[in-house]
Amino acid sequence: LSIRTTGDLFTRYKLILPEIVTIRVTTTKESYAQAIMHYLNASPAQAAEYAKLSAGVSTHAYPLVILNGQYSNQFISTLPHEMFHQAQRQLANIVQVPTWLTEGSAELFGKLALHQANRCVYSQYIQGVKMRLRQAGTLPNVRQVVSNWDAMFKQGQGGVIYNMATLMVWYL
Repeated sequence: LSIRTTGDLFTRYKLILPEIVTIRVTTTKESYAQAIMHYLNASPAQAAEYAKLSAGVSTHAYPLVILNGQYSNQFISTLPHEMFHQAQRQLANIVQVPTWLTEGSAELFGKLALHQANRCVYSQYIQGVKMRLRQAGTLPNVRQVVSNWDAMFKQGQGGVIYNMATLMVWYL
């Protein structure tokens, strides 16, 4: 379902990638960490940390998406999210795109896939993001999200900053 939905969205929005993308699906957190070490040249510690925090990754160097099998119930939104990163990588002529913009737009594309597959209503998703941010308490300011994304992600603030980036892109 996730591959079909992603393909349908890429067709609908005319996202034709010049390179074929390989999709690696791992079965465990450990195999995901090994794939990250192998394909992204990450240290064992970096890979283990990333395996705890992410459901998938799209490589910037070549056309490869790696999905974390421990989050297989999220593949329907993770695969389109990561494939959207491949579209950004292959179709954009911009060298440095801010992380909040690439992640926020990929989040919206992933949720659009859920909407397309009748798994959620897009407008309700946006309302849910707003609600989660209201419930999160004190939020970092936008400048912090824009300039300190990686550090905030590593500090366990991924949920908050992804939700903020999603709304930042939504309101563009």
